[in-house]
Amino acid sequence: MRRIVTAGCGFVIALGLGACGGGDPDPATTPVASASAPVSSTPAATTSGTPTSSSSSGATSSPSPSAGASASADPAPSGGDETPWIAIAGRTEYAGSGSSSITGVRLGMHQGYERIVVDLAPTDGDSVGWFANPTGTAVQDFSGEPLDVDGDRFLDISLTGIANGADGTTDSAGRQAFRGDVDAPEGAELVEEVHVEGAWEGQAQVVVGLDDDVREYRLTRLSDPARIVVDVR
Repeated sequence: MRRIVTAGCGFVIALGLGACGGGDPDPATTPVASASAPVSSTPAATTSGTPTSSSSSGATSSPSPSAGASASADPAPSGGDETPWIAIAGRTEYAGSGSSSITGVRLGMHQGYERIVVDLAPTDGDSVGWFANPTGTAVQDFSGEPLDVDGDRFLDISLTGIANGADGTTDSAGRQAFRGDVDAPEGAELVEEVHVEGAWEGQAQVVVGLDDDVREYRLTRLSDPARIVVDVR
């Protein structure tokens, strides 16, 4: 299935992710898929791309993954390839605070892994965190109802420190917020689809539909522009 995007969001396919300002880039050497909130008068980092100084588009040499148990630390990982991989059975969590807004989602393929980038519009002092839970089913956090997300298994991520805005169009700070679905680009083998729910009680649910072959994942918080990076392999 190749659904485009819901909630009035744009869809773009390009041959790479262009740089967005003078910040850390995210690597993408193959076609990417992206979706973002409608443009508003409030600046938002919606289409950043290409790697950080600490990320590489080549194979990684990160530490062995932690199996089973959850991982927690403060601050959240922010070092790209220095961030440890976690076995797909393991949970991770990092404390978050503030009232950032999700402005878009980008997907890309890299040598040895595939990447999801959640772009954010932060306010001063924001520190987005997460609860990441691998699961066999996709359900909405607050209702328990099934979600229609492609995938053999799922990485259920609750991003914390997010401004409320469950209608998926405008958050409590008056900014355009993204809510919807993004399919993986043609040729992707590990990521099948990403679904973003509207924010409620300071957090937003991001469900990543994965192929059954995925064995490890990692989350990284990056800035300039603000974003959460999810890698799977």
